[in-house]
Amino acid sequence: MKQLIKLAIIVVLCVGAYFGYQSLIPPPVEVVSVRMVDAVVGLDGIGRQNGKFVFMGGEQLMLLRDNPEGSHVLVRARVSQKVIREFGRAGGIQDIRFSASDARLWRGGSRTEPVFLIEQLDNLNVDVSYGRKIGADDWGRRLQRAVAGLEKAGKAQVKGTQRFGEGAGAKGADVLRGNTEATAGGFQVRYGFGEGTSATVSWNEGTEGWMASMTLSGPNTMTDFMHTWTVEMLFPRPGAKGKGTFELKLYDQMSVVVDPEKLAPKP
Repeated sequence: MKQLIKLAIIVVLCVGAYFGYQSLIPPPVEVVSVRMVDAVVGLDGIGRQNGKFVFMGGEQLMLLRDNPEGSHVLVRARVSQKVIREFGRAGGIQDIRFSASDARLWRGGSRTEPVFLIEQLDNLNVDVSYGRKIGADDWGRRLQRAVAGLEKAGKAQVKGTQRFGEGAGAKGADVLRGNTEATAGGFQVRYGFGEGTSATVSWNEGTEGWMASMTLSGPNTMTDFMHTWTVEMLFPRPGAKGKGTFELKLYDQMSVVVDPEKLAPKP
């Protein structure tokens, strides 16, 4: 009888240890909050060198404004590092990567892929005297793309712009240059350029500025089974406009429901 009691105790302890261990393992993906927003690209082709923003890289400035019927869905989620390590298609022994193509947001048969918001800014200052130096001509073309991006939120009103035709890449073409203010769909963005110094971008109250990237990378801590990555994923809204839920899929294998009404950030 004593042996049976001891055996029963051992079984109970083993079962308890197993379920205790399982309770420590995070789910593959957990949605923390959801925001419906309008979003536009404020400036692109940005990178970093020695702690400075420079015009050499694949990052972009994303501008966001809250809108319950917005064009984009901002999902904050915790993703298990174990999942990223096992299913990710990029990375190495020392690091692992989470790519935009690894996540998709679905609704009604339509799907979109995100950009990752990696750093929120009060304003943006790009050093044009360091790394890849740019002049007024190059800035003008970048500014044109920025205004075209803003016009996805509505017809842009542009003020304070100088125009010129020489050196524009096409004879007689008008290129935006110098200090410019562009307004569209509630976004009011101010661009400045100083030859040989810096290019600056600032925005109105109620607008958020974020640096965004198509990939995230981090150390491959293979022994840390409890580690998660908290990621901010900005998706173009898939499917029909209006209220309803979405489905977030990772690696086309695991999914979770995204409900903007139930998971709205707390004030």
